[in-house]
Amino acid sequence: MSLFRRSPGPDEVAEAIWQQIRKAAADHAKLFDAIHVPPNTNVEEESLYFFAFVADLSLHLLENQRIAGATKVRNALLNLLRDFGRSHSCGPLPTGEWLGDSLIWLRGAAPEAHGDPIANLNERFELYATAMKRRRDRAIGESLGHVLAAICGTTDISIIIANTAMFVPTFEGVRDVVKSARL
Repeated sequence: MSLFRRSPGPDEVAEAIWQQIRKAAADHAKLFDAIHVPPNTNVEEESLYFFAFVADLSLHLLENQRIAGATKVRNALLNLLRDFGRSHSCGPLPTGEWLGDSLIWLRGAAPEAHGDPIANLNERFELYATAMKRRRDRAIGESLGHVLAAICGTTDISIIIANTAMFVPTFEGVRDVVKSARL
């Protein structure tokens, strides 16, 4: 028995973050059980893509701070996400439009064509990135929370608040795990 434990590598850290994202998405999707969502809306998968975006944002900021291993963890996590997107045939976003300069994205019709899963995944990330830039006077979590609710077909304020509340713990959790891993 060794007194020293081996530090986890970037792939192991990414896998641990990925498992937490999957668990958080499954738990978060249960909040939607009491409300109506449009047919063919997979709330658990949409929640997973939301949490993955937040984790990626956290890792991106760690890269900018030159935190050791952040780039390798980010790349490994994105590979896991892309594999998931392909295996679950990540579908395209519904059409939508922004309501004035507000945080509200109005969901339109579901697309007919399925498209490329990776392009569809990138489109989600682009929508979340746009949401963050729309209103700098509001918290990022609030901006993203509105979009996740809209993608899932609801404007229910309790869902938006729950989505918003999940941003900070996810963001900080990823940051803290990577910083403590000593990569």
